[in-house]
Amino acid sequence: MKYLANIFIFIFKVRRRILMYIYKSKFQRYGKNFVFDPFDQFSYETISVGNDVFIGSGANFAASETNISIGSKVMFGPHVSLASICMMSRTNYLKMTCQLL
Repeated sequence: MKYLANIFIFIFKVRRRILMYIYKSKFQRYGKNFVFDPFDQFSYETISVGNDVFIGSGANFAASETNISIGSKVMFGPHVSLASICMMSRTNYLKMTCQLL
């Protein structure tokens, strides 16, 4: 039974690693040694990532009208959320305020 459990864990890890390599190409830009959980929530097209970046499981990175730029040698723990929001000013519709929450 223990042998079967080890095989199941191995297959799950391999599947996760394969999906990570497939989803990497969805990011705007990514560097070398970039590791993340493919089952996390990302707005891929608006995120650029540098070299040597690790994002723990349970992450949620979202930006709709702005970009999230993560530099090199950065490590995020599990269950991290980053959200970038933009709000239009009521008095001046051309002025847009964006901030990272």
